[in-house]
Amino acid sequence: MAILAKWLRKAVDTFVDPEREDRLREAKRLMQAEFFASQQKFVLANFLVRHPLSPQDSDFVRNQIYTELISRGWEDGILNSAEQEVAKWAATALQLSPETASKINQKF
Repeated sequence: MAILAKWLRKAVDTFVDPEREDRLREAKRLMQAEFFASQQKFVLANFLVRHPLSPQDSDFVRNQIYTELISRGWEDGILNSAEQEVAKWAATALQLSPETASKINQKF
Protein backbone atom coordinates (compact mmCIF):
# COMPACT_ATOMS: atom_id res chain seq x y z
CA MET A 1 0.00 0.00 0.00
CA ALA A 2 2.80 2.42 0.86
CA ILE A 3 4.47 1.81 -2.50
CA LEU A 4 1.22 2.55 -4.33
CA ALA A 5 0.71 5.75 -2.33
CA LYS A 6 4.27 6.88 -3.08
CA TRP A 7 3.84 6.12 -6.79
CA LEU A 8 0.49 7.95 -6.88
CA ARG A 9 1.93 11.00 -5.12
CA LYS A 10 4.84 11.15 -7.58
CA ALA A 11 2.47 10.82 -10.54
CA VAL A 12 0.28 13.66 -9.26
CA ASP A 13 3.31 15.83 -8.50
CA THR A 14 4.69 15.21 -11.98
CA PHE A 15 1.35 16.09 -13.55
CA VAL A 16 0.84 19.24 -11.47
CA ASP A 17 4.48 20.41 -11.51
CA PRO A 18 6.38 18.57 -14.26
CA GLU A 19 9.61 20.50 -13.68
CA ARG A 20 9.75 19.94 -9.92
CA GLU A 21 12.30 17.12 -9.94
CA ASP A 22 14.69 19.03 -12.20
CA ARG A 23 14.21 22.21 -10.16
CA LEU A 24 14.89 20.38 -6.89
CA ARG A 25 17.92 18.58 -8.31
CA GLU A 26 19.41 21.89 -9.48
CA ALA A 27 18.57 23.68 -6.21
CA LYS A 28 20.20 20.86 -4.24
CA ARG A 29 23.30 20.97 -6.44
CA LEU A 30 23.63 24.73 -5.97
CA MET A 31 22.96 24.71 -2.22
CA GLN A 32 25.29 21.77 -1.63
CA ALA A 33 28.08 23.42 -3.59
CA GLU A 34 27.76 26.67 -1.66
CA PHE A 35 27.24 24.88 1.66
CA PHE A 36 30.44 22.86 1.38
CA ALA A 37 32.49 25.62 -0.24
CA SER A 38 31.49 28.26 2.32
CA GLN A 39 31.41 25.92 5.32
CA GLN A 40 31.20 28.07 8.45
CA LYS A 41 30.32 31.13 6.37
CA PHE A 42 27.22 29.58 4.77
CA VAL A 43 24.10 31.67 5.39
CA LEU A 44 20.86 30.10 4.22
CA ALA A 45 19.04 33.44 3.92
CA ASN A 46 21.74 34.77 1.57
CA PHE A 47 21.52 31.64 -0.55
CA LEU A 48 17.73 31.96 -0.78
CA VAL A 49 18.01 35.60 -1.90
CA ARG A 50 20.19 34.49 -4.82
CA HIS A 51 18.22 31.29 -5.48
CA PRO A 52 14.60 31.74 -4.37
CA LEU A 53 12.81 28.53 -3.41
CA SER A 54 9.33 27.88 -2.13
CA PRO A 55 9.23 26.90 1.54
CA GLN A 56 8.37 23.32 0.55
CA ASP A 57 11.24 23.10 -1.95
CA SER A 58 13.64 24.65 0.55
CA ASP A 59 12.61 22.14 3.23
CA PHE A 60 13.04 19.25 0.83
CA VAL A 61 16.49 20.35 -0.37
CA ARG A 62 17.80 21.13 3.13
CA ASN A 63 16.57 17.77 4.43
CA GLN A 64 18.22 15.95 1.53
CA ILE A 65 21.56 17.65 2.09
CA TYR A 66 21.48 16.90 5.82
CA THR A 67 20.41 13.29 5.22
CA GLU A 68 23.31 12.72 2.82
CA LEU A 69 25.76 14.29 5.26
CA ILE A 70 24.55 12.07 8.12
CA SER A 71 24.57 9.01 5.86
CA ARG A 72 28.23 9.60 5.02
CA GLY A 73 29.02 10.01 8.70
CA TRP A 74 27.47 6.63 9.51
CA GLU A 75 29.21 4.74 6.67
CA ASP A 76 31.68 3.18 9.10
CA GLY A 77 28.91 2.31 11.56
CA ILE A 78 29.76 5.06 14.05
CA LEU A 79 29.25 8.80 14.21
CA ASN A 80 32.39 9.98 16.02
CA SER A 81 32.56 13.20 18.02
CA ALA A 82 33.96 15.24 15.11
CA GLU A 83 31.17 13.99 12.84
CA GLN A 84 28.62 14.80 15.56
CA GLU A 85 29.92 18.37 15.72
CA VAL A 86 29.68 18.69 11.94
CA ALA A 87 26.13 17.33 12.09
CA LYS A 88 25.16 19.89 14.75
CA TRP A 89 26.71 22.72 12.75
CA ALA A 90 25.02 21.52 9.53
CA ALA A 91 21.60 21.29 11.17
CA THR A 92 22.01 24.83 12.48
CA ALA A 93 23.36 26.24 9.20
CA LEU A 94 20.56 24.57 7.23
CA GLN A 95 18.07 25.86 9.81
CA LEU A 96 16.60 22.46 10.53
CA SER A 97 14.41 22.22 13.58
CA PRO A 98 15.76 19.97 16.34
CA GLU A 99 12.81 17.64 15.67
CA THR A 100 13.64 17.36 11.96
CA ALA A 101 17.34 16.77 12.60
CA SER A 102 16.50 14.16 15.23
CA LYS A 103 14.08 12.39 12.91
CA ILE A 104 16.73 12.23 10.18
CA ASN A 105 19.38 11.04 12.64
CA GLN A 106 17.10 8.24 13.85
CA LYS A 107 17.01 6.76 10.33
CA PHE A 108 20.61 5.72 10.84
